[in-house]
Amino acid sequence: MAPSTARRRKAAPEDGEQTPPSTPPRASNSKGRIGKLKSTKSPINRAVQLVKTRITLYRPKFPIFSSAFVLAIIFIIAPYVDKTYHKISEEGRVASDLGDVGFDLGKFSVQWKNAEQTLKITHKKNKFCFRQHLCPITETWSSIAKRPFLTLASGPIKVHQLIHGHFRIQILDKLRTTVQTIDNMEKKMCEVHYDGRVERKKKTDVDNENEDDGGGGVALTEVDTSNTNTNNGNSQNSNSNIELVECIVIKGTVVKEDAWIDHFVNIFYERRSKMYHALFSDDQESEIELAKQKANAKLRASYSIAFATRSSDRIGFTIIWDDIVPGVQRSPRRNRRMVNLNHLVLTQAVEKGERVYGLGEQYTSIEHTGRRVPIITGEQGVGRGKQPISATAELLFKGSSGDWWTTYSAIPHYVTSKARSLFLTNYTYSEFDFTEENAISVHMVAPTGMVCGQIIAARDIPGVLQSYTEYSGRIKPLPEWAMRGVIIGMTGGPAKVRRIEKKLTDGGVKISGFWLQDWSGFRNTSIGIERVWWNWKLDEDLYTDWHTLREEFEKKGTYLATYVNPFLMDSKDQHGDLYRHATENGYFIKNKKGEGYGFVSEPGVTFSLLDLTNPECVNWIENVIVDMLVATKAKAFMADFGEYLPFDATLKSGELPILTHNRYPEDWARIQRRALRRAGLEKTGFFWTRSASLLTPSFTSVQWVGDQLVSWDNRDGIKSALNGILTGGLSGLTLSHSDIGGYTATPGRHRSKELLMRWMELNAFSDAVYRSHQGNRPHHNAQVWDDEEIIGQLAWCTSMHIALLEYKREAMREAENVGLPMTRMMFIHYAFDDVASGLTSQFLLGRDMLIAPVLDRKTSRVHCYLPREDIWMDAWTTILAPISTSTANNKKNDDSEESGGSGTWVTADAPMGWPAVFIRSGASKTAKAAAAALRELAVEKGGVPSKRRVKIMDPVEKLILGLV
Repeated sequence: MAPSTARRRKAAPEDGEQTPPSTPPRASNSKGRIGKLKSTKSPINRAVQLVKTRITLYRPKFPIFSSAFVLAIIFIIAPYVDKTYHKISEEGRVASDLGDVGFDLGKFSVQWKNAEQTLKITHKKNKFCFRQHLCPITETWSSIAKRPFLTLASGPIKVHQLIHGHFRIQILDKLRTTVQTIDNMEKKMCEVHYDGRVERKKKTDVDNENEDDGGGGVALTEVDTSNTNTNNGNSQNSNSNIELVECIVIKGTVVKEDAWIDHFVNIFYERRSKMYHALFSDDQESEIELAKQKANAKLRASYSIAFATRSSDRIGFTIIWDDIVPGVQRSPRRNRRMVNLNHLVLTQAVEKGERVYGLGEQYTSIEHTGRRVPIITGEQGVGRGKQPISATAELLFKGSSGDWWTTYSAIPHYVTSKARSLFLTNYTYSEFDFTEENAISVHMVAPTGMVCGQIIAARDIPGVLQSYTEYSGRIKPLPEWAMRGVIIGMTGGPAKVRRIEKKLTDGGVKISGFWLQDWSGFRNTSIGIERVWWNWKLDEDLYTDWHTLREEFEKKGTYLATYVNPFLMDSKDQHGDLYRHATENGYFIKNKKGEGYGFVSEPGVTFSLLDLTNPECVNWIENVIVDMLVATKAKAFMADFGEYLPFDATLKSGELPILTHNRYPEDWARIQRRALRRAGLEKTGFFWTRSASLLTPSFTSVQWVGDQLVSWDNRDGIKSALNGILTGGLSGLTLSHSDIGGYTATPGRHRSKELLMRWMELNAFSDAVYRSHQGNRPHHNAQVWDDEEIIGQLAWCTSMHIALLEYKREAMREAENVGLPMTRMMFIHYAFDDVASGLTSQFLLGRDMLIAPVLDRKTSRVHCYLPREDIWMDAWTTILAPISTSTANNKKNDDSEESGGSGTWVTADAPMGWPAVFIRSGASKTAKAAAAALRELAVEKGGVPSKRRVKIMDPVEKLILGLV
């Protein structure tokens, strides 16, 4: 088809206008008509030419108005603006008229260095030393030179309550102080206030055994000692909840420096005032008054910090400040609005490259450098970032997928690779910021204007854990029967239980207990998940011959276990008895209207949470649990949940939920401990908890890391379960375990046979108690009783668990005595080795055994790192593990403490049933006996596989995996 007449027509030049001969003819007229396209062979060129002629771009007359130009300028200057803003508004400055001041408290010394403008806390090994080199002084805590270590801020705290048990909190700083002054520092007497949850006090054997032996934070308040008889030591006040101690009190002021708008307004009013005084007044006092007015226009708040020793290697601190103060006055005639300084930032100096660990059970983040970690207990979520399951969960239930930081057990305690350690004794929401290279900042929500904490002085990581667990309490060893076999978790009634018990025992499995979660009845939900009736009474319709079953099993050394949680479920039949009683007596938490706070799990099913700040409710639910233990004669039980307290609830005590949410797990565990004692099972029974807070180790029998996916990943699978056990051990959770095989199955993702069998291997070594769980979708998951191969693997792994019994019990006694976890991160004993410190694919059992389990599908070998400080031997064959040439040379030439990862990487064959196990040269007799017992089991099984080898890792593979 020929081009249209419009396309062929050329614009005629105006009269008198000539076109230069060198100018080619234009393709279109001045109105933007499209000219004839040049004939090109390439279709791409034709398309490009067509786009150029059809699309008109915006071309500004001046480039400064171009959007591209503006964006370019923003991208260039934004980093500099951001850096300048943070330096001015966050770092600020510190000022003091004091000289160098310092005071001693026991082995601690608190010093203000005025030249450096730094506050330092040091600790010496012995209080009195005849020779200085015998008393090394370690720097326990230090502020950053010329930078405020205390910053107060004002802003809303936004709580996002997603689905039940899932929370996200935002601390918004609308205003933050920038100047800190150190005005006074002196040694005084302070009152230590105890409130039952505050500080654990020593008790004698004659104390009432029903009293609590645990507590939480400690509050120090300055007292007037003019009328008090203060000896050189501590003195006890007539009030048993108050103790007088020596303390160091620092007082000062924090100031919000003027923002740019304040400078502009102040300059305007200052010049106007000067003009007025120059015209109408010669009085110099008016000039002085003007200067005072300018100074007083700034936001100012007084603060005090009290330090007092809580043990030979722990120093406590309490920070109190004016929480409501007048804000910045931008005009002399305007009223100043009051500002609520409702959160605080405490900043500590650290060395560049110093690594940070701890903060309770962390399932994904092991070493927290570069992260900001919230401290809030809650549901860990489904997937926790693993895709596509997390995205699917978010589409169905907003917030249900969790995040890398969500955890059942958030504990505000960290420890660094230099053995620096700090923990808070409040239960308020906080965030630990490790994003700066040379600083650690702790952001604390404090509506009451007071926060408390303690600083630990230790020379190594074991010393830190020993000191911390003196405060948090220590978990006691489990009864021996609980470790002499596997505890089978299942539901289904007595006939099924007997059938499974016979099948497993015929297969050679040694069973120590049956955990019957549905003892109170169960139902199938609308989404295909089995749920227990939350009504803590025996369902005699389901378990018609409970006591006959119990007696049969007890003759075989097998005991029954039950289940409770702090919820009660509504039902019109007998399964709602306790719910109705609690409702009538006001035992549930309330909403803002004063009505019972209801939760909905699915259509037609509601439940409510007990208010543990109500003493009557606490006594009642404790009696319910005691009745459960007495009536069923169970020897153990799970105390589930404890993380669900909503932030918009109303509590009987009148406390704010944001100050008590993280305390709920501890209060729940305290009830279980008292109930166990009252039922006469303190030494022969036990319970396990999922959630934890500061003092949970004082009460729980053993921790459980919660509900993992039936997967292999490190976000919410088998690897994350091991991460939770290892990191929890740094915060007092010294005995822990996970469900064999995991718990959470989803449509299309079910527990495989291989995963179940590998999880059996892991838990045989890592767990304090060896317990299975059928999962939330039992009919879709592989179960421990499914076939002969699985039963054979369970029997073999249970035998390994029993072979380690005495060695594990020795580690449990060590946990009780010095606070070291039974299952340990390599970091605890090899903090100076940056490679070993970051590993969670392997762990130490006690001090002397190193285990590298298989945590990946379809593999029969593992890579293991052996630190150079010890000589390691293969526990299965007694053959010394190989040592790389570089490691041997480093041992000869380098005697420094820092090894920097100069150990040996080895590759060990690990066919199903044979995890890599090494024992340290110089191990204890119990550890050597445990290794010998493993070898005896291997002989009974027919010997170690002949092709099994341990060799130095291939350098190429090490390079590919990034291990160089």
